This record gives sequence, C-alpha cells and structure tokens, in this order.
Amino acid sequence: MNSKYLLKNVLSLLFLLIIGINITSCKKEVPKIDIKKTGTVSNIYSEVKIEKVKIKENSENITYELKTSEMKNIFLTLDLEKETSILEIDSQKINTDFNFSYDIAAKDAIDEIKLLANDKNNLIFLFPSITEEYLTFQILKYDQLKKTFSDSHFYFETHEDIHQLYVDSKATLSEQNSSYLLEIGSYQFKGNFQPIDNTTQKNSSAHLINSNNNRNKTIIETKTYPSDLKGMWAVICQNELTELSVNKNEGFLSLYDFNAIYINLKVERSSNKNEYLLKYASVSSQENYYKEYLKIVDEEISKDKVIGKLILQKNGKAELQWIGLYNMKKQKLEFVGNDFLLIKENGGKLPLILEPCH
Repeated sequence: MNSKYLLKNVLSLLFLLIIGINITSCKKEVPKIDIKKTGTVSNIYSEVKIEKVKIKENSENITYELKTSEMKNIFLTLDLEKETSILEIDSQKINTDFNFSYDIAAKDAIDEIKLLANDKNNLIFLFPSITEEYLTFQILKYDQLKKTFSDSHFYFETHEDIHQLYVDSKATLSEQNSSYLLEIGSYQFKGNFQPIDNTTQKNSSAHLINSNNNRNKTIIETKTYPSDLKGMWAVICQNELTELSVNKNEGFLSLYDFNAIYINLKVERSSNKNEYLLKYASVSSQENYYKEYLKIVDEEISKDKVIGKLILQKNGKAELQWIGLYNMKKQKLEFVGNDFLLIKENGGKLPLILEPCH
C-alpha cells in the first residue's frame, strides 16, 4: 500500500510539474508589444527670459539687442521715419509687423515682446501689431537649422483685463505640421504658420543696417507683385450685402453696417504663396444714417498701409487676416474688431474664414 501511495504522489507531482512548465512556456511565447511612433511629435515652445537692451539711437533709428541664454546676436531695429522694424538673426534680416508707434509708446511696445524657444533653439517672437481696442500679435517663427522664417497672427478680443492677462501670463506653443496651439494663461488660439518664401536677398548698401562689426548682412524682404486673383468670398454667400470681391488688382469690400460703408481696394500679390495684400483705395459708397457712428473722410485714410491679408486655402476658402484702416489724422486704426462688418457677421470669432461664392 505504501509503495502504491508513494507512486501516486510521485505521478501527481510530475503532472503538476509538467503543467507548470507548459504555463511558463506559454508566457515566454507571448510577443512583446512594440510601440512605434506613428506621427510627428509636436514641437513644444516655452517662454524664455528676454532682456531688451538699447544699443543704438539716433534721429532715424533705434536698435535693441534681444538677449537670451538660448541664442546670441538678435537685434531689432526700429525705423522711426518709415515706422517699420527689422529683426536680425544669424545675419538674416526680415521686416516684421511690429507696431511701435500707433497708439503705443515705443518702450511699451518693446516691453510687450515675448520670446519662446524649443529644445532645438528654434525661436518664436510675439510682436504686438494692433494695440487699440483689438489686440493683435504677429507670431514670427525662426528655424535656426534651416535659417527660414514663417509667420501667423493671433488675436485678442478686448475685455477688461485681457492686456494684463497677456503681460502677466507665460506663453506656450505646441506645433505639429505647421499647425499650432498657443496658450497664454486661460487663453487659447489655434492657427497655421505660413512660410515666408520666395524672398529676395540683397547685399546692396541701400538695404543694410550698420552692425557692431560692420559686416554686410542679408535682408529678407517680402516683395509684392501684380495680383492675378479673381473671385468673391463671404461669411455667408446667401447674404449678398456682405462680400469681398477681387478682380486682379482691384477689389470691393463691405466694411461697416451702421452707415452702409463700402470701399474699393487695391490688391497686390505677396511673395508668400497664395497670399494677397489689401489696401484702401477709396470710398465706394456710404450713407449718413448715424452721425455718432464711424464714417470715412477719404483724405484722412492711408492708401499705403496694408489693411488686411487674404490667404487662399486648398479647399477654395480664404482666411482674411484683418488689420483695419489707418486714420492718419487721428493716428489710429479704425474699423477693427466688430466694427468691421465681416468679423461682426462671423459673431466676432477668429480666425475669419470666408467661403467662396460662385
């Protein structure tokens, strides 16, 4: 009996051992999951400390050095006569939309510049371009490796403390395939970078700014060309009273509803692909329904300032980056925010995307 009992126990142990080996083998044969990246990882830009030091000033120009721990030799030169500004990085120079004279003091405008950087030391500058009523900023991106620029604009609708929100809050930006999400405190804005391509590089001394070492620099400028664009766009095409129409170098725009103002445009093609610049040409028609509301006095409105950019999209739609009309007498932008009819019709929402009307 004892030998049978012993044999039975041995067989039971062998059976359990075999089962254990099989379970262990099965576990070893389970393939490990190989996690692969299927898309481009977003570039994350964070705001960095920037010191703005005035290094040159005369009756014509003021030059600031923008000092950071991430990169050296960044200069911003303000042309006081032309009211334009040029950013210089890595011996590359580019005109910016930086506003340092309309409704803001130069020092205050300089103080509002923010700088963001990613781990590759690519840079993003936030330049104020409209400062009254409707805060608008140019986002200028610089790729250090490729030495190329691209840009976009983001907008604040004015409310009581929006300016303080911008000043007090850190900015971050995440980018993927030229699309970006900008966050400043509780504020978020989605947009797309447009490459600044087909630029003309010039070494002529007429286009140079003196630097500390007097070396020749290269200026990257956005040239304009005669427009070849034809079409009509609107927020809602069925509403035939509000439209933007372009016929090559001329255009027509619904501007303001209270006094039924319509204006004629001058249209130029930018060197940037699918981008067209709009300028004020003249009043097409306006009424005098309300004396307390906006009207246009033709000779007071600048015919040289860009009032908006029309950027065509692949689906036939167009993004209108509206700036406003510059009143030379009042020295301020007018017809901005909801005072511009297309933005008002769009419920004040930005970006302003127009649909093609056939």
